[in-house]
Amino acid sequence: MAGGLPRFSEARRKLSEEMSARNVHSAGTVVLSLLMAIIGVALVTQAIAGHGSLLSGRLLLGVLFVAAGAGRLYAQERRRRGASRR
Repeated sequence: MAGGLPRFSEARRKLSEEMSARNVHSAGTVVLSLLMAIIGVALVTQAIAGHGSLLSGRLLLGVLFVAAGAGRLYAQERRRRGASRR
């Protein structure tokens, strides 16, 4: 039984190194940004399929969601590249 404890603690240490708070935050940002962009595309598609005008609220909201999601992804990528240079 004592032989299993060091392996468990070693595995736990490796997991904690791999899943640091910064990595979890970064992954969460990417997931939420992609989700925002997908919601935006769905809103745009729905507005176009419903024969909405160019000034419809759904179309405008969809474009804004896509822009916000893409902007967050861009900022996250710039931040990640800047951190890897240090």
